[in-house]
Amino acid sequence: MTADLIAFLRARLDEDEARARALPPGPWTWRKGEAATTSPGDALVGVDGQPVLSASDPDEYMAWITRADGFDAYLQQMQPARVLAEVEAKRRVVGECAYWNERMEAEAVNPPKFPQPGLDLGLLLDAMNPILRHLAAPYADHPDYRDAWRP
Repeated sequence: MTADLIAFLRARLDEDEARARALPPGPWTWRKGEAATTSPGDALVGVDGQPVLSASDPDEYMAWITRADGFDAYLQQMQPARVLAEVEAKRRVVGECAYWNERMEAEAVNPPKFPQPGLDLGLLLDAMNPILRHLAAPYADHPDYRDAWRP
């Protein structure tokens, strides 16, 4: 089960990375309509001045949105670079867990001839499983998520 959970997490992190890389690079900032040169209306713009989110698109899709308190700060915080850094940090955690899981599976097939004092891979895996389950919890609405993985 741990290997399946690791594969699930790696696939979700790949998706998160792809979404972040598809966005214009940051840092993003809010530009008020009166400061616009290419399009009127408020907009969240990238470093090149191109809108990431604009209230003045041709279909007025964004015109009905009223930003809640804190929304501007949240969007400015969730820059692609930060999302990519979080993905990388989670990948490292998953990678460490995968290493020890693979090592335990290898030792189950080929037990060491001489026991290694102080290293209980079963205990280590018992400690890692809750970590992996917590990392997977934000993806609980994904169709490949399994109820058995709930923390």
